Amino acid sequence: MSPLFRILCVGDSLTEGYHHYGTAFHPYSLTLERSLLNYPRFKDASFTVTTDGRSGDRVLSPGTFVSRLEMRLREAEQEGFTYDWVVILGGINDIGYRIDAVAIFSGLKELWSMALRHGSKVIALSCLEWDVEQRDGWIAAQVKRLNGLIEGFQGTCDGWFFYDIRCDVPQFALAGEERDIFWDDGMHLTAAGYDRMGECIANALLRFEMRNRN
Repeated sequence: MSPLFRILCVGDSLTEGYHHYGTAFHPYSLTLERSLLNYPRFKDASFTVTTDGRSGDRVLSPGTFVSRLEMRLREAEQEGFTYDWVVILGGINDIGYRIDAVAIFSGLKELWSMALRHGSKVIALSCLEWDVEQRDGWIAAQVKRLNGLIEGFQGTCDGWFFYDIRCDVPQFALAGEERDIFWDDGMHLTAAGYDRMGECIANALLRFEMRNRN
């Protein structure tokens, strides 16, 4: 029997695939699943990807990120399976509400711990670039601080992996037509941008899976 990998993607609008001012949604998980299925080394494996993104959600907003993840993990356990991987992206909306990076990081650690206790491996994503960073020094500093805290968590526990999606899906380095291909506005991507994001996360997940096997 071919191996089955179950993946859960948790986050806000960037996980839900928000674009065209919320009139359309194209989650990166669609391309994540297609990319994994097409990867030669795992040609005999199968993948199921579950998307749980909610636009406007915050890591520290009561009853949102935590309750959604709790519900997904509880439902999985009731159905007799464990998610192999949980991909978590969050924090940018919290920063938009002027929440300090250290507090957001504590909330993210709670989410990671929940997934790890469930028996999943975790991919913690960095925050993507947000055009407000170029106009608001406080926000720029908090995004940089949060990404640094997430990256610095590496090596503290088994089954936890950091992926700096910010580097592989840039905004500020792009100009004109190229930016318009991938970015819908200063925070959200186009469908092509979410496809790019899904491809990058698939490649990272496969690297981490092979590392985990060795």
